[in-house]
Amino acid sequence: MRAHSIQLKGGEYLGSVVRRVSAADVTLVETSYTDRAPLVSHQHASPTLFMMLRGTFHGAPGDSGFQRSGMVTYHPTGQVHGAGQFRGSMPRGFNVELGASWHHACAAVPATLDGGAVPWLLSSLYRECRSLDDASTLAIHGLVCQLVAELNRRQARMTRDSAATGAVARVVEILHAEVSAIPEWSVIAGCVGCEPDALARAFRERLGTWPAAYLRGIRLERARRELAESARPIAEIAASAGFYDQPHFSRAFKVLCGMTPAAYRRLVRGS
Repeated sequence: MRAHSIQLKGGEYLGSVVRRVSAADVTLVETSYTDRAPLVSHQHASPTLFMMLRGTFHGAPGDSGFQRSGMVTYHPTGQVHGAGQFRGSMPRGFNVELGASWHHACAAVPATLDGGAVPWLLSSLYRECRSLDDASTLAIHGLVCQLVAELNRRQARMTRDSAATGAVARVVEILHAEVSAIPEWSVIAGCVGCEPDALARAFRERLGTWPAAYLRGIRLERARRELAESARPIAEIAASAGFYDQPHFSRAFKVLCGMTPAAYRRLVRGS
């Protein structure tokens, strides 16, 4: 826990409470703040989401980051956050505190979300908070179910993508070792214990290209060396590099090297 943080009780918030609604074991609270007044580090007794309604939040160095109108932060129980200050004319925020019956289903990883389903769901909850009717409890319960599901899906994606990132080096080894007879991508993903889509995303994020393009580059580089160092027919070189015919190989080689395989061979061999 950080120094000088405070433990807030259930239903307790920093700032001034403008509006409070409790329904479906959820507390919805609109809060207002003073421009540039300091906000101390704190933690909540329950999982809590916060959406900036008006103004901006600027975290202290080493603490929570910048948050503008429409952005949402999610804080699991006990996560210390919040040192900084709100800025703007009458800054306001919207808090969603999940009661005990929701705790077992809540994601354990904090999040900052700018766009997507979670900010939209909080906006819908805010509208319910401002315009209560006989169906509001049912509507709030349904929206919170979706909200908790989205947070858990995000956490699951992060877990999968993290595992996939660590597997990319192994995939590179497989692609180099099996360049002429590469297995299906789903087989490669299974070998490294990842889901195919998560692995492909991690591969592109780490290496800046998709797996198919990376493999094509390996094949063409091997073919380029063989053109320069051997007398094998170009059609055989194309087949051993994994291209289904010579014209396909020639087109791909020209994109990479700016000339056809035959022209490249003549250039490097001086013939």
